[in-house]
Amino acid sequence: MDRIKIDKQNKKRIQKHIINATNLYGYEKDIELLEKNDELTEVLAERIFIDLMKEAQRTRDILKPKENDEFKQEIEEKFAQFDKIPKPERYEEFGYYDNAYRDKELNEIYSYMQVAFKLIELDNKYYECINLRRIANTAVNSINKIDRYKINLQPEEKEELQKIQEELKNLLNTNKTDMNKFQSTIEKFNKYAINIWNMYLTDVKDEPKEEYRWIVHNLTKGELEGDFRTKYMSTSLITNNIMGLFGFSNYGLIIKPKNIISANSKDTYTNNYRQDEDTLFNIKPPIKLPQEIEEECIQETIEKNGEMLNYEKESIYPEIVVDEYEIEGVYYISYGEKELSRNYESAKKIADEKGVALIERDISIYREKLGLEQMTDNMKKNLCNNILSKCCRNDKNLYKKYINYGNGFVKRNYKTFYQKYMQLKQKEGYSKDDILKAFAELTRNDIYFKEVSQKIDEMYLTPEEIQKLQQEREYSLEGIKDKEKIKQKLEKVISEGIFYSADSQNQEKLEMFESIKRVIPQFEELKNVYIQLKLAGIENKLFEDIDFSDISYDGLLKKASEILEEYTKTTVEKNNKGKQQKNINDSNIKINECGEIIRKNNRKTEVRDQNLWRKRFKGWYYKKRNVKFPKIEAEILKSISEEIKGNTNKQKRNINLKGR
Repeated sequence: MDRIKIDKQNKKRIQKHIINATNLYGYEKDIELLEKNDELTEVLAERIFIDLMKEAQRTRDILKPKENDEFKQEIEEKFAQFDKIPKPERYEEFGYYDNAYRDKELNEIYSYMQVAFKLIELDNKYYECINLRRIANTAVNSINKIDRYKINLQPEEKEELQKIQEELKNLLNTNKTDMNKFQSTIEKFNKYAINIWNMYLTDVKDEPKEEYRWIVHNLTKGELEGDFRTKYMSTSLITNNIMGLFGFSNYGLIIKPKNIISANSKDTYTNNYRQDEDTLFNIKPPIKLPQEIEEECIQETIEKNGEMLNYEKESIYPEIVVDEYEIEGVYYISYGEKELSRNYESAKKIADEKGVALIERDISIYREKLGLEQMTDNMKKNLCNNILSKCCRNDKNLYKKYINYGNGFVKRNYKTFYQKYMQLKQKEGYSKDDILKAFAELTRNDIYFKEVSQKIDEMYLTPEEIQKLQQEREYSLEGIKDKEKIKQKLEKVISEGIFYSADSQNQEKLEMFESIKRVIPQFEELKNVYIQLKLAGIENKLFEDIDFSDISYDGLLKKASEILEEYTKTTVEKNNKGKQQKNINDSNIKINECGEIIRKNNRKTEVRDQNLWRKRFKGWYYKKRNVKFPKIEAEILKSISEEIKGNTNKQKRNINLKGR
């Protein structure tokens, strides 16, 4: 195997290439010879040279200096040298170099290798000069903004920054880029910029304030498993005005930087895993002032998403690269739902492992302070979805329902839950328990997720409270979408209400009656009106054109009263036109609410009328009589009779008034 001794410069070039290269398996012994003896083997030289030729050819194709560019002549010279390197016979057709130089001598390959290295290095130098000028220009603009941002600096610090600014302007006005002077002057500015960053950031130990400013790092899966980055770390700035983040986790480390490598208002695509700073950036970013970054992120967020603290279309976030830092805490962004937040458990685990504080940041609070609605529709949906997910995930059956029907539940209920949630947040010291109890009410009558409310009830309620809730659920109209079922439920409630209230000495029955009245405070009124509709045979009108989306006992009572009033009026008018018109003013005659004649002081007539009601009522009442009501027939008839008497007296007064 042929090998040659190489100089330190070329050894360093090759070592750098090896660090960035891939697929060098099988070349371990060749690399070891290079490291120990400064010897380059033929097989390693050929393998590296093929990669170099590909990279140098890309540079040759892309690099096009302008006519007055300071590097134009040098670039053209390097192009001419590179063009002399022979290419494979079919390169123009296939465009690859694989196995192209196996017939070349090692010394020849080594000489070609140096030409390729020099072209690539010139390309790097060319763009590095462009970057230095761009960074210098950014620093000049940053110094101009110090007074506008009211940054508190000492007079001598301001004076020194002015000198730095003048130096950078002078360097920018030269045709030849003095890279060392540019770099050293930029470094002077960077020291002041880092100092301004440290003054700007707030301490995590401070009491919660309206304003906060932290550098944070969202955690990746590998980092959660313990693979923390050892040297460079990409972070973001979050404040009460900007809370956009890289990725989807919305939780991570709060960092106290000791040294900042770069700070920009956009993602700079830093290769954090490289140990060599030269390969950390494709295009090295500047260190912008934090006030600049916040301002630029706010503006771009509004442009992309329509308002501040809204990242639904595009997450706008800055990137700050640090290489020395301390971990001060762990944060998670929420809507204020505390332990129920989607990221709470993961964030708490990291905080416990690191022995640092866990801090919640409620984005809805900061939106409200900016005059925005506390949560967008998507945020409201996310909140509802997060709580539902938390309630279902430890139950296999429920979680299956969540996967299949969760989205539908959220669409139906997120607005209602948001209103309940906002009411809770107005109370100081609201807790996870309060949120879950409110969510239980949302799921209580849901066809798929009513089990959620039962589980929550079991967590927080006494057996007595659970029993009361079960009773109230039994009488509720929520979730019923069928006329016949509404009718059955109403008649069940009235029947059982009469039964439970009939025995004033039975405490258990009275408690059951109280459960009904909790659901229907106007039970007595509804009972009396519905019995009259039933006796008149017109109860089905109550269930015509019913709105299932807004059904309630109050609504049924109102509609039943209107039907009964219209029926009574129509019947009286009809009878007034009949044969009995001449007897209406007879003091011994009355007309009941069904338009029928009743004579006063006539026991036989009263008995006959009660038998009439018994006959009409038996279709509904007597079905249940043998099962539940053997002792309350007289009570029902008495109730009917009293209602009839009251109504007929009222009608008589109305007729007499008309007669006047």
